[in-house]
Amino acid sequence: MRIFVAVIFLMFFSGFSHCQNLKVVEKNAAPTIELKSLMLWLIDPAADAIWDSVSTIIDRNGTTNIAPKNDEEWESLRQQAAVLTEAGNLLMMPNRVQPGKIWALAAKKLNTSGFLALQATLNKDPDLLFKAGEEIYKSCAGCHQAYANFEKSSSFTPAGAKVINQASNSSNIYQIANKY
Repeated sequence: MRIFVAVIFLMFFSGFSHCQNLKVVEKNAAPTIELKSLMLWLIDPAADAIWDSVSTIIDRNGTTNIAPKNDEEWESLRQQAAVLTEAGNLLMMPNRVQPGKIWALAAKKLNTSGFLALQATLNKDPDLLFKAGEEIYKSCAGCHQAYANFEKSSSFTPAGAKVINQASNSSNIYQIANKY
């Protein structure tokens, strides 16, 4: 019985110590790159990789299905999905969090949709990867609608895009020109 109590005590104490260590790490965590750079260098390229990985093109030549073809392509997408999964956490670091509930909800959605993409790559499931891409887009679009100044200004137009004005919406919508 003494051994059992001692084991329980040690498990409790080690768990408590671990939680205290996490609090120290959490307090010391600080962003090292600015938010705009995080978006441009990590999140946007990772999201683009997922979005570009699965599609169906229908044109005068017929139907072309695009999906990862081999283990190397799946592994590359797995890395990008992992970036997006952790990006939600990076967006919640001190000095990055924006006011309002939308920021936290979008960051959490990016985390969960990135994890969905990660699961899709592990299962080599193009349909699930497409669904994950849709969820990633919803996360990004919701956050950008609330917080991104470049979408509220007509002075920024992404390369290869054309501006489409909608009468029902005062903001501009960007449609990326397709090379196909």
